[in-house]
Amino acid sequence: MGREKLFESIRKGAKGLIAGGIILVTLFGLLALLLFAVYCDEKDGSILVGVFILLVIAGLCSLLIVKGVKLKKHPETHKVFKRNPDLLFQADELFKGIRYQDKYVILSDRVVANASDLTQMAFTNEVFMVYVYKQTTNFVTTTKQLILATARGEITLNIYGLKDEAINRIAGTVAAACPYARFGYSNDNLKYLGQMRAVWDQKKAEQQMGISPQQKQQQAIQRQMAVANGQQYDPDQTFGTQGNVQNYNTQGYVNQANDAQAYSNQTYNNQ
Repeated sequence: MGREKLFESIRKGAKGLIAGGIILVTLFGLLALLLFAVYCDEKDGSILVGVFILLVIAGLCSLLIVKGVKLKKHPETHKVFKRNPDLLFQADELFKGIRYQDKYVILSDRVVANASDLTQMAFTNEVFMVYVYKQTTNFVTTTKQLILATARGEITLNIYGLKDEAINRIAGTVAAACPYARFGYSNDNLKYLGQMRAVWDQKKAEQQMGISPQQKQQQAIQRQMAVANGQQYDPDQTFGTQGNVQNYNTQGYVNQANDAQAYSNQTYNNQ
């Protein structure tokens, strides 16, 4: 099942925490031992303070080992499940019908995931913005990532070293799978992202309160009648421009996103 793949990914990360913790504890422990040997020769109190500091650092690093062991035994306690309570369901949906997979991204009909870190996963209809992030130092690119900004956060794909052709292929594949995604980093798209996240939060709140799509439709009818009769009515917040089609960085990425109004009018049925 998909959730077993997810747990396996978390356990893999836990092994990294354990290994890193052991290395750091060993390193700072040896430094403390060497410094203590110097203290024994020179009897300098300031050196003893340094030994104490190194031992404290080693003790803090040991917490990585404790955390790693806990996650290895109980991957379901990972903090990511608090940020994304749907993660187990998404994992099952993802591996129930993979339609595209490479070393960077995995796609099914309903879910997109980071292939190298399965804790980064989202429903395709909750991906609202996709863009390439680059960081350079002395004119040399040191970081290159494809960011999928979702309703709950971000999925970060490390595409360092990839040529533009490969990046275009991955972005185009994501474009075809995520109907509400806008592409490229711009003020308009950042505004759109914030608006879509606000609509998503509202829909989740309504779902938790048990407000049905039929009730929402009735509210819309009442609003339209009030406006037609010249009465005041607080309209639902809707954003965007219907039928808007944009290109991403003039590289042929087609924006298939509907606006926030169309998204808001849809029934939230990911579950």
